[in-house]
Amino acid sequence: MRINNKECLYSKQNGFSIVPIDLSPTVLKGSEVLIRPEMVGICGSDLYHLETYEGENLRLGHEWTGQVLAVGPDVKSIAISDRVTSSAVLACGKCPHCQKREYNFCVQSEILGSEKIGALRSWMIIEEHNLLKTTESDLKAATLLEVIAVGEQAYLHLAALNNTSGATLIFGAGSVGLCLAEVAKRKGIKPVIIELTQTRKERAEKLGHEVYTLSQALMNPKFDHHFGIIFDASGDHCDGKGAWSFIAHFGKKEFAAVMIAKYTKKFSFNPDALAKLSARLIWMRGVHPDCLIQTIKDWEKTEALKRLTNELVSHVFQFETETSKAFETAGNQNLAGKVMIKLT
Repeated sequence: MRINNKECLYSKQNGFSIVPIDLSPTVLKGSEVLIRPEMVGICGSDLYHLETYEGENLRLGHEWTGQVLAVGPDVKSIAISDRVTSSAVLACGKCPHCQKREYNFCVQSEILGSEKIGALRSWMIIEEHNLLKTTESDLKAATLLEVIAVGEQAYLHLAALNNTSGATLIFGAGSVGLCLAEVAKRKGIKPVIIELTQTRKERAEKLGHEVYTLSQALMNPKFDHHFGIIFDASGDHCDGKGAWSFIAHFGKKEFAAVMIAKYTKKFSFNPDALAKLSARLIWMRGVHPDCLIQTIKDWEKTEALKRLTNELVSHVFQFETETSKAFETAGNQNLAGKVMIKLT
C-alpha cells in the first residue's frame, strides 16, 4: 500500500513544519485500524495550546474525519473504505473506566492534539473501540460532528442534575458556542448568547439566535440573575474575557454552569457570590462514546447540519502548504469562523 508519510509538528521556536513520520505503517495487530485523515478542524483548544506550549514537538488536531485503509485481524465493526471519526481521548480499553465504556475518563488514555499524536498527519493507527463510523459524505460536516457532540454532552451533564430547560445563556459564539446553541434549538430551547466579536455575533444572528455584546447584556435589567443554565464556551485565549467574572451576575438561584472553555491565565472569582446562589459548576472532560454515537445518528445528513456547516466553516486550507496560514487565520476571530485543513 502506497501512503504518504508526513505529519505536522509545532515548536515554540520554529512554528509549524511538515516533516516525515519516523515510522511507516506496519502489519496491523488485533483490533488496530489504519486510517488516512481527510479533514481536520482547528479548535479553540488548539489555539489555547499554541499560546501555552513551550516545547518543540506538539502534534495538533483532534477534530477529524478520515477513511479506513486497512484493519487488523480482530476488527469486527469497521471495514476498509469506511469513514470514521473519534473523540479527542483515545482510550486504552482495559482500565476500570474503559470497562464501563467511560472512555473519556480513561486513566491511560492518549490525547489527540498532544506531543504524542495529532490528526494532522498522513495516517493514524487507532484501536477499533475508539472509532465511530459516519455516513456523512460532506467532509466538513462530518468533521463538525465531534464539536456538536460536545454540545450534546454538555446537556447530558445537565440531565444528571434534572436541569435541561429554562432560561439559557451561552458565553461565546465560536464553533463550540454555536454548536451548543444549535443543540439547544433542536431541544426547543431559545438560548441567549454573549459574544464580543462582531463577525461572530453576526454569524450567530444569521442562524437565528439572540445575541448581545457583554456590555449590552450587563446593562439589560431582565438578565440580572435570570438564567438557570449557563455554558462557558468563551475562555480567555485570543484576548477573550471569559465568563468567570460574570456568571454570578447572570445566574439565578441554584443555576447550573457547564464550563467547557479553556483558560490560559489564572483567574479569581468570588466563591461567596456563587455560594449564595447555590450554584452548581460542572467541568467537562471529553465526550462519552455513546453521546458521540447518538450525535452522529441524530445529525448526519440533516438539513440542520448542512446549514450549520455552511454558516460556520469559513476557510479550508491545504495540509502540506497552508497549515501555518490556517492556524494564523483561526486565531483571527474577526476574520474566521471554523477553519479546517484538508489532507487529501
